Amino acid sequence: MPDGSTRRAGYLGPMHLWTQKLRNGNILGYDLDKAHNTYTINEEQAKVVRFVFDMYSRGYGQSLICNELTRLGYKDSQGNVKWSCIKISKMLRNATYMGYIGYNKSKTTNYIDKVRVKNLDEDSIQLVKGNFPPLISEELWHECDRIR
Repeated sequence: MPDGSTRRAGYLGPMHLWTQKLRNGNILGYDLDKAHNTYTINEEQAKVVRFVFDMYSRGYGQSLICNELTRLGYKDSQGNVKWSCIKISKMLRNATYMGYIGYNKSKTTNYIDKVRVKNLDEDSIQLVKGNFPPLISEELWHECDRIR
């Protein structure tokens, strides 16, 4: 095991953040490629994501989209056919779908207890272009964000 004395306490480095981000998320439309530490498109699931963004951009509400996904039998990221407006809302806010990774989504308020709180200031979230293909265009994502 490497000597930790050369590392600052609590600092794990930017590559760890990228690895951690990829390891934590089960993102609908993507499969994790562990060999290359990136995402690959899962076309079957990607159809669902594109369907949601397309419907929302055409003025359909989250409740109607949720009902339509359930009626059509589309599965969510856990493989369930049960959809909710919260799932749709989180999907519409997820910049990963346009090929970006969001940083500063949460912050540690207590380093001793490792308490993390969600950052509610969306303007302070930093988006960085990822090394994986987007599922939707940036224009469509921003259009849906504007509607939201």
